[in-house]
Amino acid sequence: MHALNDITVGSRKVSRLVELEASVNHVHLTNYRADAVIVSTATGSTGYALSAGGPIVFPEAQMMILQPVAAHTGLRDALVLDPASTVSLEASASYLASISADGFVDSEVQPGEKVIVTRSPYDARFLRSEKPDFFYTALNMRLGLAYRSQRPPEGPL
Repeated sequence: MHALNDITVGSRKVSRLVELEASVNHVHLTNYRADAVIVSTATGSTGYALSAGGPIVFPEAQMMILQPVAAHTGLRDALVLDPASTVSLEASASYLASISADGFVDSEVQPGEKVIVTRSPYDARFLRSEKPDFFYTALNMRLGLAYRSQRPPEGPL
């Protein structure tokens, strides 16, 4: 399974937690009890991971983000990872989990099964007609960030 933006492991049932044991590079990190855990690419950092409180990562940075969704236990903040990292999410035997790639492909994760996420050997190439700094302009437009004028306000203070 390949994804451009993110791989998400969450509960199969609405409004239910999933328990996942998370490891990075074969080292135990934490046990999450959360609605879901997102492993996002830098490109995907402005999607689901951002809406869950994650950081915005410049696409060329090629970092991975480990972002819990509504975590009850475990890390509550995002963890920014080296792009060569291997993330393992193991589903607890007592919780029903599913996996999705970019929000489209849903498959069941069996109790005790591990989901291993690594960087794909395939690179996505995009043809852009905008200036190199368009990422920041697009981010401003997409997130509705306020434009701040450099000129002082007109009229009496």
